[in-house]
Amino acid sequence: MIWAYSAGSNYTENCSELHVDAANRIYLTGMFNDTMDVDFSQNVVQLSCDYSDVFILKLNTYPLEVNKAYTALPILTYPNPNSGLLHIESDKSLENVTIQIFNAFGTSVFKKSFPNLRSTTIELPQPNGFYFLMVQSPEGFYSTGILKRQ
Repeated sequence: MIWAYSAGSNYTENCSELHVDAANRIYLTGMFNDTMDVDFSQNVVQLSCDYSDVFILKLNTYPLEVNKAYTALPILTYPNPNSGLLHIESDKSLENVTIQIFNAFGTSVFKKSFPNLRSTTIELPQPNGFYFLMVQSPEGFYSTGILKRQ
């Protein structure tokens, strides 16, 4: 083994999905309870919630560190809760946008890329429940929880 670091908490964390992209960045999705340290070093970077929540973690492979270079994108999502149609809007046109939706277990249930995006509507054919929306572009990152109910 070349390296081994640990992260997490004294409670439960579950990694549901792992993906390595063409640039060798590692993406982890899953759930955690209470507080979770997401920095694989001696530093402490924590996610906190009241009971349980989902996470998406992006790691570089060398040096192994949490990528913290994202800024918030000017995104509006509505309605929330929704009955299966989710509107996503930005106050400006964004380039090279990827929209991804994860279920409560951290499994990707929707992914679509757009060369340019100002607004779109996404249909959620999945069952009622809580989902995690991630919008990513070279300009930044936006994430929020969405609730589908009919």
